[in-house]
Amino acid sequence: MSTQQKKLTVLEKEIVDALANDYENLAQIREMVNLSEMNALMTSALWSLIQEKYVLCYLTTPTKTEMEAVAQPERESLHDYWFALTKKGEQLLTKT
Repeated sequence: MSTQQKKLTVLEKEIVDALANDYENLAQIREMVNLSEMNALMTSALWSLIQEKYVLCYLTTPTKTEMEAVAQPERESLHDYWFALTKKGEQLLTKT
């Protein structure tokens, strides 16, 4: 298993920082990184972090009190999810 860390782009670092303390949805991440006019770029960066297992997707439901992890997220549904760092993603905070 490789211990090599991903070299983050500036945008990916901003997303990781936005997720450092709490669950966030896509709108909140956009607000925190101040890139609402760059939606496609941010969606791509977030999707990359999800695919590389740095970020997990979650859903809320009216009948559940906790977030439910999405096993196979779909890029087209990113606006429906909440996001949080994985343990692997948390390690990026100390390396960047």
